[in-house]
Amino acid sequence: MWACSTIFTTDAGMYWLSLLDWYAASISIIFISIVEVVIVGWTYGVTNFVEDIEFMIKEKLSWYWTVSWKITTPLILTIMFVITLTYNTRISYNGKGYPDWIVNIGWLSCFASMAWIPIYMGHYLMYHQEGNLVDRIKASLRPSQYWGPVELKIRLQWLKEVVMKRRDDKTNDADPHRQGFMELTTTSV
Repeated sequence: MWACSTIFTTDAGMYWLSLLDWYAASISIIFISIVEVVIVGWTYGVTNFVEDIEFMIKEKLSWYWTVSWKITTPLILTIMFVITLTYNTRISYNGKGYPDWIVNIGWLSCFASMAWIPIYMGHYLMYHQEGNLVDRIKASLRPSQYWGPVELKIRLQWLKEVVMKRRDDKTNDADPHRQGFMELTTTSV
């Protein structure tokens, strides 16, 4: 890491820093944030996530957080992502434009961090799930049986307070996130 960072200490260091900030920081971080919030809000399920947070902080969360994690934040991040791509101008520093080959390095740095998401998804579907493609995708969209607190004492308390409440809550029987989670945690309790 140290050897890679020495480029920033040269006379051209500010140019390199601007390049990485322009491409790698702005675009890829927004994309990765969208993926994270969609996975939490829509794949794991915002209801499950809120209950886990409430278990950790021992307080009831307001409806604001549910709306934020499921609708507002993904929407705002998507708008930011589209605007960033739409109005992305050619990078310059001190009024000097960067050459094409440097701009290509900037885009490469942007895609290098984002590419790992679909690469890992493909790897996970191929080597960690069984069945046909549809079954593999369905299985990968549920939390694993190892989801939850690691420490045994806290895990048992979590299973008792949160998971059993989910199992007893008949109002959420139609929620596929809860059904998948209940199937996985049945063996844990």
